[in-house]
Amino acid sequence: MRDTAFENKNKEISADIMNLIANYGIITPEVVEAARRKQMADLLSKYKVQIPEPSYRAAKGDFLAKTPARYSVDKKRYTVIGRTPEECKERFREKIVELLIIVEHGENTEEKAKKMTVEQTAEEFIRSSKDGLKTATYERYMRCWHNHIRGTKFGSRVLREIRQPDCQQFIDSLYHQKLAYGSIKQMKSIVSQTFDFAIARGYVQANQMKTTKINANLCSQERKHETTAWSDDEIRKLSEGSKRAWKTHQFYYSAVYMALIFTGCRVGELLAANWRDIDFESKTFSITKTVIRYTEYDTGKKILTVDKTKTADGQRIIALTDEAIYWLKEIKRRNEELGRHSGQVVETRQGGYAKANMIDDSAKRFCKFAGVDYHSSHTCRRTYATILIDNGVPLTEISADLGHKNISTTQNCYYKKRQSGDDILSQKNAIFRETVGNR
Repeated sequence: MRDTAFENKNKEISADIMNLIANYGIITPEVVEAARRKQMADLLSKYKVQIPEPSYRAAKGDFLAKTPARYSVDKKRYTVIGRTPEECKERFREKIVELLIIVEHGENTEEKAKKMTVEQTAEEFIRSSKDGLKTATYERYMRCWHNHIRGTKFGSRVLREIRQPDCQQFIDSLYHQKLAYGSIKQMKSIVSQTFDFAIARGYVQANQMKTTKINANLCSQERKHETTAWSDDEIRKLSEGSKRAWKTHQFYYSAVYMALIFTGCRVGELLAANWRDIDFESKTFSITKTVIRYTEYDTGKKILTVDKTKTADGQRIIALTDEAIYWLKEIKRRNEELGRHSGQVVETRQGGYAKANMIDDSAKRFCKFAGVDYHSSHTCRRTYATILIDNGVPLTEISADLGHKNISTTQNCYYKKRQSGDDILSQKNAIFRETVGNR
């Protein structure tokens, strides 16, 4: 007589037994990878998936492919990117298999959707997006999740039960946490992306956060960004002060400050630059990277590294003015005098990358030395835009120099009026006198 109990026990292997087998080395990582590859091949074959030839994007130097809509639950196409055609194809296969597993396990997805909370879904979305996000963006998303979703009333709700008024109530609750408009806008974006992620996996049918509004008047005004630009007189004082101070080797970073005023680049972009990025003969500066500093969510460590520019439009080549060349050469001269030969444009005593706060900390002391009020390094960038706009340089040219996608950003966020009301009135009177003549 057959032992049916024994037979039933052997139909499935529990997770504990699988872990035990793995611990004793019976299942090796190579075996697991082979099984994963076999699953991938079987699914691709079953659904007759064709692997396309990736498209090359010359502007970004990478390869792109899109998944067909028929392979996803939400009938959307997803983009995969790789540094080489082979890497792009591999990521295409992995993405297709990920989508097909969701299709194949529709019933399991339904059961999961009944239990998934906002907190769980948001974490799953962020962690699954890690490879497609800039490192600092991923860490920022994780901090937002930890500080404003995890353990909250909204976060503990089942995602499927959330409706638009619940999302509005969540946004309204952030006003009481004294968050600025930008922070609340980012929280809305993360939750909205979480809904899109959930739709793609069949957890929910609609994005309830999409139509939620933010009242800018209720956001905290305490951390408003500085909106000043240096005057011509202040720039002259800073320039003279930097030259005077360096006679006794004071304020090395003051030359960096001046270079920022006359290039308009972001401070991180200049800190990441190598001398090979700057061509004094052709008078150009190739900007492709930036220094960033962030806190690693899982370890709490402060990380300083070089990353891509803030946006895709941030990768650019700018023409250098004579003043920009003067101050870049001044930085090089100071490096040589100090024996700094790492190849970086700006370097610390130890030969490493400087942090943005080091520039600002030095600038506080330098501004006092030069006899002007202190403003942050970002004021240098606003000053570049303001001087050129005031003197009639086309806005499209200035916007391209700054790496802005839209000229409206340059006009609305970077131009700062430097003339007094009386000066502007005198200018208007002169224009109309020229038009109609003296009375």
